[in-house]
Amino acid sequence: MSAANIELGSLVQILGDHLDGAKKKAILEDIKKLLDEEAQSKQEENNKEKPPKIPKKKVVILTSIPDGITEKQIEDFTGFITEIAEDEPTRELKSAVRKVKQDYQGTRKALKKPADSLSELFENAGGPLFKEHGIYKKPAGPLEFIYLPNRSA
Repeated sequence: MSAANIELGSLVQILGDHLDGAKKKAILEDIKKLLDEEAQSKQEENNKEKPPKIPKKKVVILTSIPDGITEKQIEDFTGFITEIAEDEPTRELKSAVRKVKQDYQGTRKALKKPADSLSELFENAGGPLFKEHGIYKKPAGPLEFIYLPNRSA
């Protein structure tokens, strides 16, 4: 139903010229009732539940550090860009990745492409598997780390 913008005073004057008092009063009451119902329906639409907010995310770089690392072996570092919920503590990320790996090992895809390392897990496991555990992996692929000594001249 489309609403016409007309002042009630003008409407009363127009109706007064053509109708008697009882009919005019009944019509004005009907119009007021319709306007109230329309205002109430608009208010109900505004009060409906809004969809849940998507949590803000923070970027976390997961790094694979080989055992017994030395400065000469620094090029073996591998990292992956991920996002987790902003209010999620990063210390729980390690256990979440372990859970992803356990879930991945139970799939048929793991028989063809096993994930023995963090790199293989990120390359082979799909994004939905990570999302189940609150980790959103970014498709940028592995990062390269360049080693610079803390005191460089």
